[in-house]
Amino acid sequence: MYRRKFLLSFSLHLFVLGIYLWLNTRVQWLEIDGLGVIALTAFSVGYYILLWLDLYSQPYHHYLVNAFKVVARDMALSFGGLLLVEFCVAFLRPDGFLRRAATDLLLALMYLPMHVLAYGWISGLARLGFFSKNVMLVGTYDPRVPVEKLFQNICGTKNFLGQMVCRDGAWLFRPGFEEAFRPLSRDFEAWLFRRRVNELIICLDPDLPEDAVTRSARWCRENSIGYYLIPDISRLPRTYPWGMRFHEVPQIERYCPNRDSLVMVSLKRFFDILVSAAALVVLAPAFLVISLLILAEDGGPVFYVSKRVGIHGRLIDFYKFRSMVKDAEKRKAELLALNERPDGPLFKLSRDPRVTKIGAFLRRTSLDEIPQFWNVLRGDMSLIGPRPHLPEEVAEYSDIDNLRLECMPGIACLPQIRGRDTLGFREWVDLDLEYRKNWSFLYDFRILVQVAKVVLRPFLGRS
Repeated sequence: MYRRKFLLSFSLHLFVLGIYLWLNTRVQWLEIDGLGVIALTAFSVGYYILLWLDLYSQPYHHYLVNAFKVVARDMALSFGGLLLVEFCVAFLRPDGFLRRAATDLLLALMYLPMHVLAYGWISGLARLGFFSKNVMLVGTYDPRVPVEKLFQNICGTKNFLGQMVCRDGAWLFRPGFEEAFRPLSRDFEAWLFRRRVNELIICLDPDLPEDAVTRSARWCRENSIGYYLIPDISRLPRTYPWGMRFHEVPQIERYCPNRDSLVMVSLKRFFDILVSAAALVVLAPAFLVISLLILAEDGGPVFYVSKRVGIHGRLIDFYKFRSMVKDAEKRKAELLALNERPDGPLFKLSRDPRVTKIGAFLRRTSLDEIPQFWNVLRGDMSLIGPRPHLPEEVAEYSDIDNLRLECMPGIACLPQIRGRDTLGFREWVDLDLEYRKNWSFLYDFRILVQVAKVVLRPFLGRS
């Protein structure tokens, strides 16, 4: 696979350099216009494809760890290739060689800001929590394989939980390499759920039973959790005349869910930023009118702000237009006996006496959710994702329910188009887990279209 990528990258680079060679005999590079723009565009596209194959097609963590090394290599190769072309061109057109070489250097350096922005973008996504992983090591790896790179904490992306091994059919665990193994207090799958594992590194050591490997990989795939399968090299000679040390982590198989893809996550975040920014601008008049109506009714605060649980259990400030009376939280205890959702921690009352007159209209038309576009723009939420719950509600989750916290919470979600308020808590969470397992950018777009239809029904006079 690596050889094919290298050959493809090299071929594309030669193709771009060939175009540059042909155009460079006809274009004055210090005057970038006409064919010069075409040549510059062709080189830019070719270089971006090379960069895609070397960086963006790799896992996000590979980018954060190796960005400087790979970018420096690609820029040096691109400038060196252009300079080599200029030497060839010099035989056809010797005048202006130094001018063209200086222009080529500037052309190569033009890509440096792009790399800086790309690294800033990806590390920014990591800080928002998109790539955070609780990593568990299963089995024992050979020290010649740098498996530690897979749980190296870059930009807060990795949290190493410990190591699990299987001995005589029994699972053992230790939180650190210097500590002793102890038996698991729960079943294998239940233990992984309890520890909130997001990624497994499975090493095929001789002591790990085959069924343990199969069981681990099956658990990951069933729950849409990424894993690496690392081969066993213990039978290989310890030394060779040239030495024996892997610089990259060899893998038999790697499973990566869509939500871990740098490209998919970038598309999702770009779309969130564009739509939320546009919505805040377009809906600014509605903000003003709704704020004045809320103040006119009872003079209280315009916004309802509460602490909710976001991605990976982070607390976020959750914004809505206030649709209830000022002391709604104090009066909630009096109404708990009337809760229409007795199967879970959520509280729902269709005829809630705490709802104000303007609040009833806002809820019926979903206009109370508009301030959450600010949450989306900040990066606390997304347009589509599981609804964020209160900390006391999350405290009552089962172990498997915590998987929904791997997703960025959203304004709209799958349950809203599958029954909304008619769903029980278990049905709601199961739909959130279904969304988490099947997520893609296209899946988000389809949900967004369906939710838009639901939201527009009150304005269109439909039940």
